[in-house]
Amino acid sequence: MIQKFIVSVFLCFISFQIFSAQYESRRFIIEYPDDFSNIQDVDTAFSAIIDYYDSIFKFDSGSVTQKLLIRITPDIETFQQYVFDRIGQKRTQYLYIKYENKARSEIVLYPMNPGQGYQAFAGSSLNRQLYLLYLYSHIHEPPVWIRDGFQAIIEHVSWNSLSRQIENSASSFWIEQARASERDQEVYIPAASLLLALTGQYETRVLYPQLCAFVSFLHESKDPVYQRFLHEAFLLLKPDTGWNSRSQTENSALVANRFTVLIEEGKADKDFRLWLADKKTFDEVFQEGLEAYSYGRYDDAERAFSHAASRRQGDPVVTYYRGLVSYSAGNFETAVSFYRDALVFGADIATGNWALGLAFYALERYDEAEQHIRTAMEVNPSRYGKRGEQLLTVMQK
Repeated sequence: MIQKFIVSVFLCFISFQIFSAQYESRRFIIEYPDDFSNIQDVDTAFSAIIDYYDSIFKFDSGSVTQKLLIRITPDIETFQQYVFDRIGQKRTQYLYIKYENKARSEIVLYPMNPGQGYQAFAGSSLNRQLYLLYLYSHIHEPPVWIRDGFQAIIEHVSWNSLSRQIENSASSFWIEQARASERDQEVYIPAASLLLALTGQYETRVLYPQLCAFVSFLHESKDPVYQRFLHEAFLLLKPDTGWNSRSQTENSALVANRFTVLIEEGKADKDFRLWLADKKTFDEVFQEGLEAYSYGRYDDAERAFSHAASRRQGDPVVTYYRGLVSYSAGNFETAVSFYRDALVFGADIATGNWALGLAFYALERYDEAEQHIRTAMEVNPSRYGKRGEQLLTVMQK
């Protein structure tokens, strides 16, 4: 007993050393090192993301009397030690730690990205742990399909500090695996069974892609019966007094029973299979764009590349090809915008500058054209040196 007390006091002392500052807002208590700046931006962005989750589930975060606890460690080494002291394992990704006393439950972070404020933490790892923090603040044991399947919906959420809006791009990492499972009756899990799935009942590699696919199907469906099911499922799970204390089995059965009342047997599996067959991976959509571009079907190419961009925001290759399409269609100003964005996103410097040089040349903005052409020549002389000299000679005539 004395030993446990000493360990507890030691951990509290270590926590005090790590988290030397505290910021409290309407929704959060954020403990962080005192040299971390722009904590208000963290609170604003995290609150907006929680609001986005609540717009889906409508559990009414405003009813949560216990504020959500976030702990920010200064670096990965401190993060790993803090986590190890609590769960006996080291992690590299952010972590939600659930305690029986929900007031102690927390997510533990460290600045994974360059910069301060929200951008230091932005990404799918943050989104998943914030989602768990939100979900478990309302439901003691949520159904597995809600806990895990909605990762496909929330994984690519981001806060745009300029527009002050939440942005979300569709995730498609699960499509190929879900298709393979749908074709293999030994691993395919029917809709009714997915809704009743319990933690540990299925192998993760089998269950997870099917859950993500099925939840995406429900979320995207325009069929009123599925929209009604989701609405009523969330309503059934919504805590009457701010806290749903039922077991996972009870919550899963409650929702699954409502599913069988609303939806005819076999309908969901049939509709899901049709929906899945029509879904395309990022690579498939991107290939459609390449094919349309190569045949001069620029409107079709832009539609495909735009779709690909919505799947993978900030992709430099997709953005570059949107510039190529715009340039080929004679929309040179638009091409310039895409090429510039592509360079910001990490496109090849020489290729991006060469493309900008050609676009400015087409716009008869020769000084800017020369600047970018010379940059391309300098960065990659073997590819652009001779071609650049020829183009510059033509420009000087």
